[in-house]
Amino acid sequence: MASNLIFYYDAISQPCRSVLMLLNMAKISYEGKILPLFTGEYRKSAELAAINPQRYLPVIKDSNVQLFESDAILKYVADQYKVANHWYPTDLAKRARINEYMSWHHSNTRQSCIGLFRMVYLAPKFFNKTVDEKQRQEALDKLNKTADFIESYFLKDTQYINSDNISIADLLAVCEFSQLIIVNYDVTQGRPKTAKWMQNIKSTLGNVYEEAHEIVYKYQKEAANA
Repeated sequence: MASNLIFYYDAISQPCRSVLMLLNMAKISYEGKILPLFTGEYRKSAELAAINPQRYLPVIKDSNVQLFESDAILKYVADQYKVANHWYPTDLAKRARINEYMSWHHSNTRQSCIGLFRMVYLAPKFFNKTVDEKQRQEALDKLNKTADFIESYFLKDTQYINSDNISIADLLAVCEFSQLIIVNYDVTQGRPKTAKWMQNIKSTLGNVYEEAHEIVYKYQKEAANA
């Protein structure tokens, strides 16, 4: 299908990477407009503000369709561009299982991962704040609880999240966990199903995964040498 899709993003953003990887895996043509988050350039973009007044990324514009929120974008892209069925199954029972995780994701995986990342990396780097050890441990406990639930429930009987095939739910989740290498946290430690799941994703996505994560590796290296 021909595409008029414009994608506003920064690959250091976990939700942006999930959309980026779907677009590239599905070989969907798009115009990418990078709006760097760490420099604050995204706040100056009138184009972005016209679509999302809150100026959050990711955002897409596809002819007369304008969307923000990665959950909505992933589902729209999967349906509109008729991507391979495993990404977002048309079978309602299978789709419901993908939706189950995606509905749970933002208040759990997203919040626990970004909570630790903001505290340990963003606050010291950009706001010169010291890390309160009690708060750091509380954030880590919350993250471990989330990761344990994914291991014991969403990956209980399947190779991927609620499925034996990779889906958009996996893209959302893996981008949150992959970000944490910047703060030297490995979610796979003590979680064999999660370790296998992450390896499956990397193997399935191949260069698409690696290219999307180049910026993450860059900041991981910088943090390790700081």
